[in-house]
Amino acid sequence: MSVEVLTILVLVLIFVVGTVRSVNLGVLGLAAAFAVGGLAVGMSTEDLFAGFPVDLFIALMGLTFLFGFAQRNGTVDLLVRWGLHLVRGKVAAAPWIFFALTGLLMSIGAIFAIACVAPLAIPFARRYRIDQLMMGMMVVHGGMAGAFSPLSVYGVFVNGFLESKDLPADHLALFATSFVLNTAIALLVYLTMGGRRLFGRRETDADAVDDGGADGPHGDGTGPADTGSRGGVQTRT
Repeated sequence: MSVEVLTILVLVLIFVVGTVRSVNLGVLGLAAAFAVGGLAVGMSTEDLFAGFPVDLFIALMGLTFLFGFAQRNGTVDLLVRWGLHLVRGKVAAAPWIFFALTGLLMSIGAIFAIACVAPLAIPFARRYRIDQLMMGMMVVHGGMAGAFSPLSVYGVFVNGFLESKDLPADHLALFATSFVLNTAIALLVYLTMGGRRLFGRRETDADAVDDGGADGPHGDGTGPADTGSRGGVQTRT
């Protein structure tokens, strides 16, 4: 068996084990790299360590660690509240607020920005009768719009990889390409999936859908009325 085929098989095995056993893929990858490189290829320890991207690893770890602090100390929640405040009752602007928030968080290294913003955006869309699929796609494309900024994890990885291979790397061009493309897709999604119907609507109690209370579990006004009695028939004496 050739080394190339063996490497592919080991890579597939890593993904299978990491998925089934919930083991960190990075740890499995490091172990597999040393096993394949040392045993199958016969590389020395110095050569194996020389292939490890120390600078890139420190950059990615630092950005992720920094965002972890921002998430734990409430900075992310504060940004979300500020963004929602900018809506100022204009429901039509809400999808773009969530788009911008996700893009901002992703651009500063928050690789889990979509997972952080989506649980806030989808209930907001349901409450104010905004297409939930459209809102979800706005969040996703917002994250992708900021994914390749010079400060993001993906931007650092791609630019670092290109520079390590002596290939031309234009940080701003990479970021601008992703930003423009995903913004254009988000605009198309917004216009074709109900965004135009939101113009002129305000964030009022009449627009909101209450999931409980007198409106019933589905907010359709079919909830049970309060008859003043429970468990029997009320009679007058």
